[in-house]
Amino acid sequence: AAPFFCTWINRHLQIISHWKRPLKSTTIHIGLGSNLGDRLAHLQRAILILSTTPGVEILNVSSVYESAALVLPGRAPQPDYLNAVIACRSSLQPMEMLHVCLVTEKRLGRTRSPQVKWEARTIDLDLLLWSNIVFSNEILTIPHPRLADRPFVLLPLSEIDIDLKIPAPFDCTVRYLLSTYSPTSPALRTSLVLTIPPSLNEPIRWSSTTRV
Repeated sequence: AAPFFCTWINRHLQIISHWKRPLKSTTIHIGLGSNLGDRLAHLQRAILILSTTPGVEILNVSSVYESAALVLPGRAPQPDYLNAVIACRSSLQPMEMLHVCLVTEKRLGRTRSPQVKWEARTIDLDLLLWSNIVFSNEILTIPHPRLADRPFVLLPLSEIDIDLKIPAPFDCTVRYLLSTYSPTSPALRTSLVLTIPPSLNEPIRWSSTTRV
């Protein structure tokens, strides 16, 4: 359930905050999506928030793609999604970055229901890849387990680095996944543009006490 999920995240972040560990920058890739309200503005605002997070530097932003929403059988149709992928350099740990993504989603008006899967949303942030790291626990799996089935992830990811090696269980490049995948619902590149914000003097402050 959602309350347990948020409590688990916050407790985990409190433990992490006490670790005495050297910070080593790692390249990560995050998928962004929105199908409610001003979709492009939500994507750009999410990039702005992430760019002002201590320990996170935006390196690259893909083109914006549009695709049909994935809807469970029997559910009402949803508006189409705008999607993009960003590459970041980060000194955070995976669970810390997940916390940042969840708080960012909440700031942009996303609400989560434990009873509804694939609901329409103002913003969705997915941790796709964490360099060559394989990570898994009760609530987070990296690489993203459905990465290979989503053209709205593979196509923007290929713009950033088509020969990027994806670790287990895929053990192949983005180029290979694209060459072997026949999407039933295409993602179309749009003329819309997302930008990397300039450095700001006053970054948004995050801590283990920031609640989701």
